[in-house]
Amino acid sequence: MRRGSLWIGFAVILILAGALCLAATETLARLTLLSAAPPGKIFPEYSRVSYRTREFYAVASINKFGFRGEQTQISSGQIAIIGDSFVFGWGVNNDQTWPKRLENRLASTDRPLKVYNLGKPGADPDNYLDIARSYVPFLKPKILLISLLQGDDFAQLLLKAEEAAPRNANETKTTFLQTQFRGLLALAGLASTSASSVTENWSSDAKETIRKKHLTLPSDIRDWAESGNLNPGLLSYAAAFPGLMVAPYDDSHAAFLDKRLLDILGEIKKLVENDGGVLVVVSMPLGGYFPSAIRDNYSRMGFELPPLDFTKMDEVVKSLAARLGIQCIAMSNELRAHQELSNIWYKFDGHPTEYGYQLIAKYVFEALFRRGIL
Repeated sequence: MRRGSLWIGFAVILILAGALCLAATETLARLTLLSAAPPGKIFPEYSRVSYRTREFYAVASINKFGFRGEQTQISSGQIAIIGDSFVFGWGVNNDQTWPKRLENRLASTDRPLKVYNLGKPGADPDNYLDIARSYVPFLKPKILLISLLQGDDFAQLLLKAEEAAPRNANETKTTFLQTQFRGLLALAGLASTSASSVTENWSSDAKETIRKKHLTLPSDIRDWAESGNLNPGLLSYAAAFPGLMVAPYDDSHAAFLDKRLLDILGEIKKLVENDGGVLVVVSMPLGGYFPSAIRDNYSRMGFELPPLDFTKMDEVVKSLAARLGIQCIAMSNELRAHQELSNIWYKFDGHPTEYGYQLIAKYVFEALFRRGIL
């Protein structure tokens, strides 16, 4: 009897040892150091660009893996974030972006994961899928966050859908958007150790836009634009598509956007889960929906704005996430209770300030732990 018990104990030890070995092997596989960039890089490696306006001066650098950051080596099994300029960190330096702020917060916990910034200025959900196809199999992230920018991301999908029905023989809405707005934000083609200026031609571009479109602007807005301190794409956008913040949530667009976004997020979810990761959607706040200085300036630029109690931008994202069985982080309610809303977004540019990016990182960090995602 005693000999039988010994054999049983020995067998249990072998089974436990095997399980621990397997777990260690899987963990090691997920933490493998990656050296080469994947095909379909977001940006040319080692690109550098600078931004200079009255509101900010910043330099953005791209690592050898084709995304923003200073990393010389990366590991699988970490956190990756896909989005547009709000993820990329328009207007701030590398260490001030919210993905980097989130990584710094995680460093002091028992989940000290790295956070990789896969943001791309001017990108839309179709681009997010392309980025996921390139980087998810490469990084095999433990958690992938997809940031959907309220209003803008949905509007871009609608504009692209109208490409087959141009406004005139020479220009479609999406062509206009790409040449007048997104082109100003792109880093494609830049590969230099010295920082190329993103804002260098803003003055001449703004003057040309104002002249061609016969824009009548408040004196301070016009001064900011003509002096090269305001993205001229904002003026073009407001003149051509003033309903950017409200039109995407019209019931007439619901069926199209639901199908397109469910398809995009559904495919990204499969990519992430194939490697044992988790997908989380973030409803990224836009200052035009809050009582802020940028809301007032958006209105004076010509954008149509919804009432301040408008919540449909979060409701749409929450509904999409629920139907896909994924977690959703929506920050609008927390921000509406915040006391310093005008300090969260640049008053003329509209992107988050350094303080705004800190808040975003804080809310995402807290939500990841509160929801048990980490």
